[in-house]
Amino acid sequence: MTNPIRKAISWFVPTQLEKVRGELGHELEVNVHNGRMMLDTANVNYSFGSLQDVFDYAFTKTHLYDAQINSVLLLGFGSGSVAELLLQKCNPEMFITGIEADSEVIRLAKKYFPVAVSPRVSIIHGTAEQYTEHCDRQFDLIVIDVFIEDKVPASVQSSEFLRKVKSLLSKQGKVYINKMEVRNDEVSLEALEKNMRAVFRTVKPVKVHMGNAGNVVFVSQ
Repeated sequence: MTNPIRKAISWFVPTQLEKVRGELGHELEVNVHNGRMMLDTANVNYSFGSLQDVFDYAFTKTHLYDAQINSVLLLGFGSGSVAELLLQKCNPEMFITGIEADSEVIRLAKKYFPVAVSPRVSIIHGTAEQYTEHCDRQFDLIVIDVFIEDKVPASVQSSEFLRKVKSLLSKQGKVYINKMEVRNDEVSLEALEKNMRAVFRTVKPVKVHMGNAGNVVFVSQ
């Protein structure tokens, strides 16, 4: 059955195209629901779906789509939902570097999601920490969307990591960090905001509620 047919059927019955065990140990699912293809785990949406809606809201709220952006670093590429938003709504000629720690996520992205094979997108297999440690480029926009299930690793919320990220920003560049409101998180929302205020000159939290999930996207310069 072809993907267009499965998309049509998904308006009536959600359809699963593939389910695999990811390199990082959790299950990955490519699902189609209401005509929309998504990358999920057993517990959360990883790309497209509600996650894309979160970033679309945050980008719109902060007028990012009106900005002149030519180079983007996506730490936590997933299957490319943020890349698709930026190419479609901001600048179709920008260049995007995506960092993704899970090789299975990269494989699924390139198999099912066209943006992952766009000539404007380059995907690198590795962690956010590894890439930023050795990177000497600068970017107009850096988006940090690194999750293990519903939690952001503490290492990418530390002051040390955020200082390295800041060093990769162009003069007028911005950083967006996505974090879910969850209980028993190792680093609280308040702790992350404190770390960011110690590094960046401006920090603006954008609260986003999609369905039952709550996210805060921190925007900094």
